[in-house]
Amino acid sequence: VIMALAESPCAGVRVNDDGWVYATYSSKLDIHARVAMQDLHLPGGGVLAAGEQCAVLSDIVAGKTTLSVLRLQPQGGSMVMIRTEVDARLLAPLHETDRPVDEALAVNAFSLSRVERTRVTDLIFNHFKETLTDEFTDVLARVEGPIKDLQGANYATDVRILRGAQVIGMTTTAAATNQRLIAALAPSVIVVEEAAEVLEAHILASLSESTEHLILIGDHEQLRPKPDVYSLQM
Repeated sequence: VIMALAESPCAGVRVNDDGWVYATYSSKLDIHARVAMQDLHLPGGGVLAAGEQCAVLSDIVAGKTTLSVLRLQPQGGSMVMIRTEVDARLLAPLHETDRPVDEALAVNAFSLSRVERTRVTDLIFNHFKETLTDEFTDVLARVEGPIKDLQGANYATDVRILRGAQVIGMTTTAAATNQRLIAALAPSVIVVEEAAEVLEAHILASLSESTEHLILIGDHEQLRPKPDVYSLQM
């Protein structure tokens, strides 16, 4: 935020919607924002609440322990700006505060430092994580039974339909993941097409206790198997 400074004494003062004080002075004084670390009762009346932003004059010299806080005060039917000296230790630079999470939750989020924002974010994340984990566990317990019933019904339907087929085709991966289905169908003959490209382990996964004949069809002079491990491809 840019603060306009011009002629002395204070030629004009206004406060925007965010609470920043705009003023005009003769000297080019630097104005910046700080955050109150605790409730401050200012001399002459007025309270600067903990976590509240304020405009201060950064005319600090070596050894000075106070800061000039700019605040508006009604006087003679109008608002004038008063400079009040406040202990510099009680005013932290904006976004450099390190307040406990309960205090950080009670102030404007825009005044939080990176450390405070991380702390508040972790608190909110853990809260929703615990809440959603409990809700997910309850939902999972309620649907676990119906899911098993549905899977059992689908399995019985697959077995009933496939038992009426003379030829059943599937990849070696499907054969490895549907061992229960293959055991129920009990095929006596297994035919592996393009067997030269299939690893031995994949063929073994396609077999069952009912297998009587294994027929491998493929040209060993053509494509070789393509294992995921590079050393096995050599």
